[in-house]
Order: sequence, then structure tokens, then C-alpha cells
Amino acid sequence: APPTEPAPPIPPVEIQGSRHARPPSTPLIEPSPPIEPAPLIEPAPLIEPVEIKGSRHARPPSTPLIEPAPPIEPAPLIEPVEIKGSRHARPPPARARGLQAVLFDMDGTVCETEPAWMRAEQDMATEYGATWTGEDGLALVGNNLIDSGIYIKQRMDLPQSPEEVVEELVDRVVAVIVEQGVEWRPGAIDLLVACNEAAIPTALVTMSYDRFAAAVIKALPGGHFDVVVTGESVAHGKPEPDAYLMAADLLAVDPTSTVAIEDSPTGAASAEAAGCVVVVVPNHVDVPLTSARIELATLTGVSVEYLKSLVTGGSGLSRPATRVPER
Repeated sequence: APPTEPAPPIPPVEIQGSRHARPPSTPLIEPSPPIEPAPLIEPAPLIEPVEIKGSRHARPPSTPLIEPAPPIEPAPLIEPVEIKGSRHARPPPARARGLQAVLFDMDGTVCETEPAWMRAEQDMATEYGATWTGEDGLALVGNNLIDSGIYIKQRMDLPQSPEEVVEELVDRVVAVIVEQGVEWRPGAIDLLVACNEAAIPTALVTMSYDRFAAAVIKALPGGHFDVVVTGESVAHGKPEPDAYLMAADLLAVDPTSTVAIEDSPTGAASAEAAGCVVVVVPNHVDVPLTSARIELATLTGVSVEYLKSLVTGGSGLSRPATRVPER
């Protein structure tokens, strides 16, 4: 068959009312007109400050209405200051286990000086024509000297101040000691020497004044004290804890790891208040027992090892209050 001729192209015909066949020269849907940007809003004019008498002005404050708190400066470190009559400010030592020091009372514990005090008191009463009894003397055992001076002044009706009474009393006691010598309590010097040999620090803690304590220390037949605290060293004497706390400070030990040896209720109360383990060796007066005290009839035969057994890691007495019979 002969090849088929392609059909001739059909020319476009415009028919009224119908969509023409040629490609549209413009889009059928008109595009939306571009959106005009909104006009910029002019900022409101600044309000001119107006000064009105009697009112707060309108201008912006140059400083904040509430002043900021000044920065807190760190507290300065407190320098330790040594003040006579007070416990000094060195920080307490770290706790350590075991016995760290032995603290000895003097009158009636290390030496038998109570009779010398009682003789001096009686001599004063005789000189001033006052009444003084043995009970009066026992009432002063272990007291700090100013309290004793107040008692003597009132009891003897003396015109002197308590301080002057004490000065006269101390002079009389020193004179008795110089005249008669020092009588040492049984076992006290041996225990002091044993502590020295075992390198256990020791302190003499007494309410007597410096010159009287010096006379006793000078007469020691053996041993030595590493620290001496007297009634002139502290603002508050026994039964307050100051003297024992000062002794522990000076030795740089924890008071709860020390043994204090006392013979009077006043001294035992002072040592216990400081946290010491208290060994009581009664002499002229009875001493009540507490859970922090142990009573011995004498220091004769008492060893350093025994004192070590009383202290357990700075926690105090390792046994209930006890009376140990004389050895």
C-alpha cells in the first residue's frame, strides 16, 4: 500500500465564548497586588522633665532608687592574743587516742600545805581579835583566793579589801612554808617523776598565787612540771574550768585526753567541767563521785600505765565512778 500522508495541521479557530486554543498571553488568574509594608511607627516624643515644687522630678534618676548593699568583706582572721587571766586563742588540737597529759592540783594533792593555810588564817584571826574555827578553814579548801578573801573579810569583819586580805594571807603562808619546809603527799612525787620518765606532759594547776607556787616548786625533791597555772593566771578560778583549760592549751593537748588529780570538791568540779578524767584523792574533805571521777585512797603505787587505762580515745573515764581501796 502507498505510504499514508500525514494529516495537515488544523489551524486554530477563534470561537466566541470558548477558550482559545493558542497559549494564553496572560495568566487566567491575575496575581494579587504586592502588599505594601506598614509604615514605621514613629517613637513617642520624649517627655521633657518638668520641675514641680514639692514633687519628685520627672527626669530619670541618675542613681538607683535603692542603693545596692555594699559587698560583704570576709571577716579577718582573728590573731591569737595572749591576755593574762584568760584562756588564749590558739585552736584546739586534733583529738588523739590515749593519755596526753597529767594535770596535778597542788595544795593537798602534791604537797600538804592545807595546815599552813589554816595556821595563817588562825594567826590573822588572833591578831585582829576575830573568831575563826576549824570549820571555817575547811570551808576554804580548794577555793580560789579571792573567794577566800571575801569569806575571811566577812567572817573576821576586817576593814581591808578582799584583795588586801589575800595578799596578807599569802605572805603569812609563804613564811610558814619557809619556816617549816614542804611536806609532800604520799606517792605524788614518785608519780610526777614517772610521768617525766614516760615523756607524759605534766602541769601544776593551783589557785595559790605565783610566789607561793614558786616556793613549792623550788622545794621539789624530784621531777618537774612542764606548765604551771596559778590563781593569778586566770580570770575565773576553780570551780570554773578556766585553769584546767589553760593548762591543756599551754600543753597543746585535748583536755578530754588528760587525767587531773584533785583532793577537793571545788577542784574536782573544775577539772570535770574542763572535760578531764578526774582522779580524786580525798585529804581534808570528802569529794562526791560522778561518772567522770574515780577515787583513790592514795597515789602511792599509782603508775603511768594505770592512768593510761583510765583514758579511752579522749572519751573520758572508761569505767563507772569507783572508789579504789588503799593499796
